[in-house]
Amino acid sequence: MISEQQFGLLPRATVEPPGGGLERAVTESPELPWQDGPLPTSDDPVELLESRYEQIPHLMARTLARLRVDRRFQTTVALLRQRGWRDWHILTAAYNILLQRRLAAAGLNTAGAISSPAGARAATDLAYTPEADDEDEVPLGLFLNVEAMDRGRLMALLSMVRGLGLEVHGVPDLPAIEHFLAARFGYWNDDIEHPDPFVADTQSIGGSTT
Repeated sequence: MISEQQFGLLPRATVEPPGGGLERAVTESPELPWQDGPLPTSDDPVELLESRYEQIPHLMARTLARLRVDRRFQTTVALLRQRGWRDWHILTAAYNILLQRRLAAAGLNTAGAISSPAGARAATDLAYTPEADDEDEVPLGLFLNVEAMDRGRLMALLSMVRGLGLEVHGVPDLPAIEHFLAARFGYWNDDIEHPDPFVADTQSIGGSTT
């Protein structure tokens, strides 16, 4: 046994917690196995998708009209579709990029601004208010970066979870949430026939729901 004084002289880097070098095997509980099948829900997936294809273009009609005639954005859309993105994913991503700019312009993009009930209500109201003609135009370059679009898509995952009546506790693990939504709610598979939202002369695009 060493004295308290001797212990105090030991380099802390050489002191490991008990069992620190042991490998720990993670096992699945038989009572709580992972489920891959779709979860039952009271929400009609077709109605949810119809709402997305109707509401999002309405909220961002001004910017979407500009994106429809931008060849660079058409290239981005084609690339995202090749990667398995549904059109409602692309719309969601673009809308969230636009919303962040609108929140910033209104001074509602900080934790302090939305920490009050009034600030939170103002941010929510803005999220459901269509673009106005007198708002500053958002640079279209913001929508051309695939990584930026992916961040915009991921922003919507928490609201989707809340919309399903579920809660996320602690720091959100977005990749895990995405995996859960994909496995249980058809996140990457569900779609419906809809007019192409990214061309001025729309044509119907097929889709399917799980």
